[in-house]
Amino acid sequence: MTGLLLGGAKCDESIWDSLIPLLSPARIEILSYPHDILKAADSLDGLAALLYPRVGKGSVDFIIGHSMGGFLALRLLKMGLSAKSLILIESNPVPAGKPFRNLLYDDSLSSKVLPMLEKEAPFYSEKLLNSLKDGFDDCDLIRAFGGRLCMLYGDRGRDDKAELQKELNLPPDIKTRATIAFIPQSCHLPMLENPEATAKTIQKYTI
Repeated sequence: MTGLLLGGAKCDESIWDSLIPLLSPARIEILSYPHDILKAADSLDGLAALLYPRVGKGSVDFIIGHSMGGFLALRLLKMGLSAKSLILIESNPVPAGKPFRNLLYDDSLSSKVLPMLEKEAPFYSEKLLNSLKDGFDDCDLIRAFGGRLCMLYGDRGRDDKAELQKELNLPPDIKTRATIAFIPQSCHLPMLENPEATAKTIQKYTI
């Protein structure tokens, strides 16, 4: 069992440190984003094109993409990368509602997360960051993926999962197509805030 991990914008590989051991015995690789490549990219499509030679037409059992990493995974799959399962963590294909704009459920992690984001921020062009803001729609890329699809989100500490799902603003066919699950006591970084529940959910639905 092989897996490929793609992190979110301004995140380094440490965001996966707690999750990877819990996915054992799967053999995991992380697709890194070299700073020179980030600096040269002015859009998601451009970044995917620059990263594609690092993966090519390879094949893995599953891909886990977090936030921007999920959007990149969809583009790499369209370009020729192959996977049986795709797990999107906080990678909503259309702009989600206000509840999904918060970063952390547990503020104690801010001392780890905020310095990481500040350190990586200078390597992202304004154009690349703008391509991640409101107005995007990756639903057709999801429709084009033929494997198993799981979409994971932090539950923001809320019990009303049906109402929370409405805030995702997903088209009906995407909601039917995907397994949608919420990770308790987490927000935008469930693999950091609740890695055990994140791993169990991934294994239950996809691996």
